[in-house]
Amino acid sequence: MKIMPTVGYGCPLCVADGDLLVCTERCDGATPGYTAEESRQRLRDHVLGQVFADAITYRTPAGDCAACDDTGQTCGDHVADCERAAAYLRLAAGLGITVPR
Repeated sequence: MKIMPTVGYGCPLCVADGDLLVCTERCDGATPGYTAEESRQRLRDHVLGQVFADAITYRTPAGDCAACDDTGQTCGDHVADCERAAAYLRLAAGLGITVPR
């Protein structure tokens, strides 16, 4: 059994369960109109996009920061986080991965 996101993936044998598809072993994972390999690549790209989005969200400063507030500038920790988030975006772009916003 395979578990996949429901966003445009799977075949008629797949069963939707909330945000996921549960595919039987008879399913090759192919999306109608795509070969099985193309479907797997689309799924990998989709999942990697979500991974990058989560990592970028985690690294994006949010909320109050005493160090930023005290100086009126972005503190060193938050500068490092912003640089890491930018590096994630560059890596995703280099891999041809679309990062959802």
